[in-house]
Amino acid sequence: MMGYTFLRARALRRASTTLGTSLVLLACVGKPAESAPAGEPVAAGGEAVTETAEKTVAADEVAPAEPAAGPAKLTVMTKVGRDTAAAKIRVLGADGNVVAEGNSGEALDVQSGDLTIEATITDPKAIIDLPSMTQSVTLEPGQELTEKLSFARSLVRVTVNIKGKVDPTAVVSLKKNGAVVAKLISGASDYVSVSPGRYEAVVKSQRAEITVSDLTLNEGATHYIPLNVTL
Repeated sequence: MMGYTFLRARALRRASTTLGTSLVLLACVGKPAESAPAGEPVAAGGEAVTETAEKTVAADEVAPAEPAAGPAKLTVMTKVGRDTAAAKIRVLGADGNVVAEGNSGEALDVQSGDLTIEATITDPKAIIDLPSMTQSVTLEPGQELTEKLSFARSLVRVTVNIKGKVDPTAVVSLKKNGAVVAKLISGASDYVSVSPGRYEAVVKSQRAEITVSDLTLNEGATHYIPLNVTL
């Protein structure tokens, strides 16, 4: 009888141990894994990305700062054809304001960055209509840059013939866009340098006045133009 009681007690202890183990396993299996709060980014491996990490990533993606501006020097050399010519120089900043001005050949003090050069010929012997041109340049801090600008030209002289004879008193006015840009003397032996392009020529003499509506002067060309006036 005592043997039976001992065996029954051992069986009950085994059953109790098995039941306890099963309950522990069920508790582990039934508990859901903790997850990041809704809307919070999750990195690889299931770990939530913290706000500090997000700020670090954003800081790494910021573009590098632009280099600071500094003093620089700009010299502008101007030519008409192959010949050096005097010109007035203005330098404009990125905002369109004048930051420096002077004459061709002078070293101008400027700030580095994107600049625009405006050059205007000042010698009518170099080119009679005194044209202007612009050129964009970029300078680095401490840089000393020499920029060369070249103006195109055409050479021309005219004679005004009235009844087959040269009229030395006649004057030919070259007009572009309605404005007179040059005046040429009939019969002059010297060629005049002028910007190439299409012109209107107005001929005035003591006895007549005529208009030539389409006179073309080609770049780099030398033109001798006889204008015959019939009264």
